[in-house]
Order: sequence, then structure tokens, then C-alpha cells
Amino acid sequence: WGEPAKTQYLTMKIVPEAAQRTMMLETGEVDVAYEIPNNDISRIQENEDLQLLTCPSMKIILMELNCSSDGPIGDPNGRKAVECAIDKQTIVDSLLYGYGTVSSNIVPQAAEDYREYETNSYDPEKAKSLLAEAGYGDGFELTLWTNSNQTNTEIAQVMQSQLAEVGITLNIVTQDDNTSFSLIEAGEDFDLMLDFWQTNSGHADYVFNGMLLSSSVNNFSRYFNDEFDATYVKYASTGEGEEREALLKELYDDLVRDTPIIGLYSETKVVAATADLHDLIL
Repeated sequence: WGEPAKTQYLTMKIVPEAAQRTMMLETGEVDVAYEIPNNDISRIQENEDLQLLTCPSMKIILMELNCSSDGPIGDPNGRKAVECAIDKQTIVDSLLYGYGTVSSNIVPQAAEDYREYETNSYDPEKAKSLLAEAGYGDGFELTLWTNSNQTNTEIAQVMQSQLAEVGITLNIVTQDDNTSFSLIEAGEDFDLMLDFWQTNSGHADYVFNGMLLSSSVNNFSRYFNDEFDATYVKYASTGEGEEREALLKELYDDLVRDTPIIGLYSETKVVAATADLHDLIL
């Protein structure tokens, strides 16, 4: 199919430890290494025998909020306050060394039907006002579930510090993803979960349909909104044009108003290779 392969043999190696992938590239054990850790990027750039390749990703790092909670996070204003208290740009700059793009919503910027509308942007004073409006002016405690991935751990710690500035105490619980998903599926109460979503189709529809409909298998936020569901059905069955664009805006507006999920950033895909390797398409 297509043009002849440029290489006769290709060996794929699974190397879970990120730092080891970088070392294998430096020693010549491999020719390409995927998902280079951000703190290794400068080593790659300074090595004339290696090259760094980047491109936008369909992977977005996000935080699911339990909309069905009886506590503060069950209140839309409580959820919006959490988002307004998070300085996402600081996370991208300090933890990712700039290799990421702040998310204004939960659709990756590279996806079809991504739009930029009004969002719950970083505004600590607005966060405090929303908390007061919701009756939580004195603050409250939340628990965040995350796995032991180094970047996730660092993100959780940064958010813990930022939320403290508006009176929200964030308790961090580290557990494997399977445990978190099993607890949610079993109906366990929770506040926040640090997660990610890969928009495999490259289209916003994959986000709406996959995570946000009442019937979605991956609706871990327990977001049940009949109006959103009805708007989505119309959007998905309407051809391109003004009517469909208006429906798309309604979907985005619902997500800003209800804030069932907070998008933190879209990943930048970072791949390193030997300098003499050409025409690698990410």
C-alpha cells in the first residue's frame, strides 16, 4: 500500500521508564524515543548527534469534578471557583518547560470544531467571589485522586498551592488509575480526579460523545444534563453552517456554565531521534 517502506526492518521496544528511553537514545541503542520527559529536552537539544521533533497532540490533561456530589464540588459555582483559582500557564511553564498549550476547555486545539469562547480563566478574586456566592466564603476541603506519574504528582502539588490561595484545602490521594475508575463505577463519592483524554478521532464530537453525555461510558464526572444531551443530538445530525455553529456554541457555553471537567493543557508531542534520521512523521 502506498510507497515502498523506507526501512526493511523495524524493532519496537517498550521502555516504561522515561529517563531510560533518553539514555538509550544517547548511547545509540535506539534511533527514536517517544515521550521524552520535559526535563531531558535540553540534553537532547545540546547533543549534536540528536534531534528534537514536536507537534500538537490530541491528548489533553484534565480534571474531572463530581457534579453529583453533595458537597461544595456539586455546586456549579464551587466547580467554576476551582477553575478560576488554577493558573494553568504556570503549570505549562514550570512543569512542562513550555511544551504544552493551556486549555480553555476540554477539546484539544488541534481538533476539528475546537472553538475559543468565554471561559473560566485564571482569576483568584473571581474564585473567591464565586465561593462566597455559593455559601463557602470561609473555604472548604477537597480531595484529589491522582496516580503516581511524576508529572501528575507535580501538577497536583502546584494546584494544591494555588487553591490554598482562595481558601480551598486540597488533599492529594495517590492511587493507581484502575482503583479510581473502579471506585467511581461502584458509585463511590469523590471530589476531583486528575485524568487525561485522547481525542482519537481528531474531532470535538469525540469529546462530547465520549465524556459528557448522560449515557457516555466515560462520564466519570457524573454530568447529567438533559439540555446538553438534546443539543448534542441536534449538533451531531446537522450539516455545517450557521445552525450547526450555533448549536456548537451552546455545547461550549454549557460546559463553561456547568464546569463538569476542567481542561488543564494540551500536550505537545515530544519525540527525539538521531540526527541522521530523516522524514520521520509524528
